[in-house]
Amino acid sequence: DNGEYGPISFNFPYNIGFSSIVDGNYDIFVVEKRTSKPVNLTENSNADDIGICFSYDNKKIACASGEKDLLSACILNTGGSDFQKIKENGENSEWPYSFSADGKLVSFVTLKNDKTGIYSFNFENKKITKLFSSKESENCPTFSPDESKLLFNSNKDGDFEIFLLDLKSAKALQLTDNDADDI
Repeated sequence: DNGEYGPISFNFPYNIGFSSIVDGNYDIFVVEKRTSKPVNLTENSNADDIGICFSYDNKKIACASGEKDLLSACILNTGGSDFQKIKENGENSEWPYSFSADGKLVSFVTLKNDKTGIYSFNFENKKITKLFSSKESENCPTFSPDESKLLFNSNKDGDFEIFLLDLKSAKALQLTDNDADDI
């Protein structure tokens, strides 16, 4: 194990982003198109910084940051500046995260007392909203382009299935139902 998570493709000005353990803890790197060299965005952090995703306009990165099993959802600018925690409350904030198409919201999953919850953070009013919660494991919350729905997976029936959450009614519709893990 070389300590690296898989790359995530995105647009200008960088090609890929990843987390890597090069100095004793995980840091976030992006690879510049111009030089093809990785740039460490979080090298001054003593925490592990993992699970990155990029906003559609490529101006922000969401990640998980912390030590051991206590991670907090965080946001930073694509160039590495303005690193800030969205929440810090003793929950294990997991990745992946997803930005809304307009960049005003970011979704994240937390784990507390063996229950997961899907939340959103609003950049304009700094409000955190609980979108969905259950005793199962929910992951990969992704906003629809019109931001009216959220796609996620859950292991509600023993294997992961795909669900679509209507954000106005808070009702989740199961889209897949098979014996395979749909993620």
